[in-house]
Amino acid sequence: MTSLTNENYSNLTKNIERIEQKLNIIIELLNKENTTSKKKTKNTNKTKTIKKQKPKIKRGNANVAIYDDAVLITGNTYDRKDYIKSFNAKWNAEFKGWTLSLDNYNKMKDEMEDYFNSVERNLYKNKNLMKKDLENYNFLSDCEIESDSD
Repeated sequence: MTSLTNENYSNLTKNIERIEQKLNIIIELLNKENTTSKKKTKNTNKTKTIKKQKPKIKRGNANVAIYDDAVLITGNTYDRKDYIKSFNAKWNAEFKGWTLSLDNYNKMKDEMEDYFNSVERNLYKNKNLMKKDLENYNFLSDCEIESDSD
């Protein structure tokens, strides 16, 4: 067996000290990486929570009648009246529904399925909802004029 000399022993301890120093450096680096990666995950979690929106609960059914001059939305729309009003829709008691311009309807039509259980659309070409057809109206039919001549 070989015995350890003082010189060998000192060389061995120096090597062990160097290894310990290197291990300490590696441990420090690993700890720094763990803290920075934790910060990164916290930041990504924050951005995820910011991006989360309240889930939209679908309620009611909408019947959409698209005319040449306006759009009429009827059906079970009471729960969604604020959503419909946000597109400048007005309640029309005569038609028992919401009327709005074609431009405003084009802004909301893609989102409607997110707010209603079902959306049924009907297109009425060459028909006006708000403007009466004055060409075919007989103005004299309601007029009763008594003649002066006998």
